[in-house]
Amino acid sequence: MTINCKKLFQLDPRTKILLLFTIGTILVSGGSVGNMFYVRIFLSFIPIFLLFVDGKVILFVKLGFLYSLLFFLDINFSNNTKGISNFILGAIIGIFTHMLPGFIMAYYLFVTTKVSEFILAMEKLKIPKSLIIPFSVLLRMFPTMKEEYSYIHDAMIMRDISWKNGLIKMFEYRFIPFVVSTIAIGDELIAASLTRGIDNPTKRTNLFDIKIKFLDIVIIVGCIVCWIIYLLDKVRL
Repeated sequence: MTINCKKLFQLDPRTKILLLFTIGTILVSGGSVGNMFYVRIFLSFIPIFLLFVDGKVILFVKLGFLYSLLFFLDINFSNNTKGISNFILGAIIGIFTHMLPGFIMAYYLFVTTKVSEFILAMEKLKIPKSLIIPFSVLLRMFPTMKEEYSYIHDAMIMRDISWKNGLIKMFEYRFIPFVVSTIAIGDELIAASLTRGIDNPTKRTNLFDIKIKFLDIVIIVGCIVCWIIYLLDKVRL
């Protein structure tokens, strides 16, 4: 059943990019009054729903519960703000509720999109090579960075180095090796991409094709409606 859901709800990379841009822009800069309240709910829970259909049920439950709790607290604090402590707490909760869906959507984009699919989508959008190359390297880099950090974490556990050794030791033995490894990984990924001919000016051939399907059209139309409501709300202000 999970496999069928994945095939049914598999989005085009261009739709994912549009969703990420829409969520990241409207939720951060938009309000929560009138129709914008429904826009906010729609854009906030789409990334969480996409995690569910991708088979990440545990992550879906955790993030769904966390965001629902934060959203409930945000609505209460925004309507009943009294005192400086409540104002600060309400502001922190508000920041999380406005930014968390964007991070979830970015995670979904990185996890579910192959680099070859991303490059093909960028080429169909007529994006210049000077932008495609760094973004494709970035797409490869995040999973590699996560794996590299897990290796450093395991090595520190074997050497019995933890927070009890102090913040400076943790910074020295974890953060610095991670930064050095990240720089080396970036250079290697760029070299690997260039070796595979990513900067070749001629048109690339692909073993597959990406197409806009019915679900992509529904989400694209939904994003357009959200943008219209958002712009009308800004004009009224």
